[in-house]
Amino acid sequence: MSTPSPRPRTYTLGFTLIEVLVGLLILTIGLLAISVLVPYTLGFTLIEVLVGLLILTIGLLAISVMVPTAYTNFTSSGNDTLALAFAQQRLDRLRALPYTDSSLNAGTYTDSGANAPSDSNYTRTYQVEADTPVAGVKRLTVTVTGPRSRQVQLKTLITQ
Repeated sequence: MSTPSPRPRTYTLGFTLIEVLVGLLILTIGLLAISVLVPYTLGFTLIEVLVGLLILTIGLLAISVMVPTAYTNFTSSGNDTLALAFAQQRLDRLRALPYTDSSLNAGTYTDSGANAPSDSNYTRTYQVEADTPVAGVKRLTVTVTGPRSRQVQLKTLITQ
């Protein structure tokens, strides 16, 4: 189970989708009314061009605010997925060992050398608790710490 981290701060312009759509509808009705009142105009008036640029600017500003947040979330979820894979890999190896193996003696261990994750930005530790929660059962907890100190933790029980 991964440890939740604080949500990144997001910025919005304060307009909901409904408000934007209603605004565009009112603008369209207004432009149609102007074109009916002045029937023989060709091209766009300066006001129409400025309103179009304003709408385009607001749209581009909204997109530019969302891009960094999306990139941060994308990177963070990729790091969490890699940490989860490293934790699952260690947990699978430990579950394959016999109950009496020395790697399953009670204590906390840090993987290093050939057992360390292939990415040096991650550290992997595991803890073995004997006779927990009952006699003849060992609780294994694998913790992987990734970039920005985000942790992923997996737990399981093994029996004799």
